[in-house]
Amino acid sequence: MTIYTLIFGILSTIGLTVQREREKLLLGLSLLFLLFFMGTRFEVGCDFTGYHNRFDNIEPHASWFTAFSKPEIAFSLLEIVFKTSGLSFVWLTFSATAIMLTCYWTFLKRIPFGVLILALLFPIMMLQLGMSGIRQGIAVGFLLLAASSFMKGQRLWAGIWIAVGSQFHLSVAAFLPIAFLAGREINVRQMIAAALLLSPVALLLVGDRIDTYQDRYIDEIYGDQTSGGAGFRYILNIVPAMFFYYFRDEVRARFPKEYGLLLVFAIITAALAPLLFLSSFALHRFNFYLMPFTIMMAVYTIHCIPSRRDRMLALLLPIGAYGGYTIFWQQFSFHFEYCYSVYQTYLTI
Repeated sequence: MTIYTLIFGILSTIGLTVQREREKLLLGLSLLFLLFFMGTRFEVGCDFTGYHNRFDNIEPHASWFTAFSKPEIAFSLLEIVFKTSGLSFVWLTFSATAIMLTCYWTFLKRIPFGVLILALLFPIMMLQLGMSGIRQGIAVGFLLLAASSFMKGQRLWAGIWIAVGSQFHLSVAAFLPIAFLAGREINVRQMIAAALLLSPVALLLVGDRIDTYQDRYIDEIYGDQTSGGAGFRYILNIVPAMFFYYFRDEVRARFPKEYGLLLVFAIITAALAPLLFLSSFALHRFNFYLMPFTIMMAVYTIHCIPSRRDRMLALLLPIGAYGGYTIFWQQFSFHFEYCYSVYQTYLTI
């Protein structure tokens, strides 16, 4: 058993057994552990060498204002601040991880079953993204902040958080249309209207970076596995979205605060099906943004089952699916062998 499988198993066990009154405490402790596990990694994750080289190439006396000439200002500014302050690279990864996990904490502490949802997020959102694509990991975190504002009906703040996230990774700007829907009764017509109103803005922000993302993250890191990996992850997204939509009335009655948000992301997930055939790159990128919400759909739909015994048995399905994905990835992925097989931390070297 690898350390990654062990962590997933421990988090899942806590998520299944934690009592409601202790959930925030255990969620906070779990995220604190992940902060050190992810933030102090040494030569782990496919982004490590690339970001280390970027950090080394920054002039020690560079002006902070040079960050404003970059397409993703916030992360560039973070790099320059740490380099010019004389701090080592580990402080950059630790601080970037802290930003990402703080966003997760802010979101997960406000919804039911936060620890279980975190456990299901661990294999892909923490390992494959948070430890091998930290800029988009931070952007996902800000999308979760936008989701919190969405559930409160705060359109302006939902848009602001997405805009801030786009300064770490521009691709999240494609979700600007959801800000328009905050506080509204959701239907497909409104989804189309939001897309027509704000998608041109998102495309303007994202469009000139598509080739860069393709070259830097897909061809160099994921290579020929991109299409298959994107397809597997899309299956993990679309199956709970289908079950959620079928049982949407039950979910709406049990979880009215979260229902509108989940409906929006269920519709988005279904709408991305053509990308299976048109663009594995785009599907690869969007899967990460969808996954926190489709995991919520799985957990919430299962918790609408009346019998506690049947609920507990049904919860083994998503745990088994993500656990099986993790084991398969570790056994057969060159990506895992090259980037993750030996876990090391600055705390012990």
